[in-house]
Order: sequence, then structure tokens, then C-alpha cells
Amino acid sequence: MRNKIIKFLSVLLILFVAGCSNQVELEPFEIQHQEFASQTDAAGDRLFSFIAAVKPSASQYVKIGEQMSRSDYKKMLNTDTFDNSSLLRMELEDHAVLLLEQELKQRNYCADKHSIEEVKWREYSVRLSGRCLN
Repeated sequence: MRNKIIKFLSVLLILFVAGCSNQVELEPFEIQHQEFASQTDAAGDRLFSFIAAVKPSASQYVKIGEQMSRSDYKKMLNTDTFDNSSLLRMELEDHAVLLLEQELKQRNYCADKHSIEEVKWREYSVRLSGRCLN
């Protein structure tokens, strides 16, 4: 009975260590461009749009005309990029909301409150559109 418990714990430990060593590394993103636009609609509501774009980085491991080393290949496979990571996209969206709030405060736009009514994704950018609430 004791041998079975030791074998079970050994297998469990091996699985735990193997799972930890194969975790996918999240690649930090860098904001390449941000843009704020505003306008007033026919009803007099103040509207805004904010775009935050990141530098594409998936191709940093691929060098045309050169063979890829095994370690570069492994690193590329274990690195999440915007092409395949919803977690990185959500992090960018959260970061874009913070940048939008800073921009609204700096421009003294939407003094009381604001509402983000649309979030639109492109390949390497997110656009937040909304209106001021009075």
C-alpha cells in the first residue's frame, strides 16, 4: 500500500513539474501609436474615439533567408503573441482604457462621466468609442 502511495505521489510530482516548465510566456507589448478624436453630434452629445495600437512582434523570430535555431523555434512556440492570445488582447484593452481616461482628463473632456459604447478590434489595435454623460 505504501509503495502505491509513493508511486502516485511521484507521478503527481512529475506531472506538476512538467506542467510548470511548459507554461507559455506572455510577451510584453509596446504601444506604437495612440490617437484621440472627438466631435459633437446633432443632439449636442460629446462623442470620442480612442485608438491604441501595438508594435507587431510575432515576426521577430523569423528572419528571411536564415535558418532558425532550435532554441529560437522553441521560444517562438512558447511565446504568446497578439495573433493567438486573447489574454494579451484583454491586457491591451485594459491598458487602452487607462490611456483613454488619462487623455480625457488631460483634455478636460467629459468632466463628469463617460461611457464606452463600442470596442472594435483590428489586427494590432483596439478602438474605444463612446460619449460623455452629463
